[in-house]
Amino acid sequence: MQVLTRMRQLYKIDDSRIYLMGHSMGAIGTWKIAPKFPDIWAAIASFSGSGAAATLERIRGVPEIIVHGDADPTVNVAGSRRWLRS
Repeated sequence: MQVLTRMRQLYKIDDSRIYLMGHSMGAIGTWKIAPKFPDIWAAIASFSGSGAAATLERIRGVPEIIVHGDADPTVNVAGSRRWLRS
């Protein structure tokens, strides 16, 4: 959030087009940060992440793309699948 604050200070940012995305640990972070600040994001994207389904309700209206391989040896695909079912 500090990076976003700094970017807003340095550049002309269209607040209706701010996207949050991450891969692996960054995807886990995406699913942690997005529900804390749901009104900021135009959309979010998670690549090979995992999240707590209990926080999903806070970002129900935020468009999202989820990508996760079945054979991921680091972050189990079950986390993404749980999120999708919620």
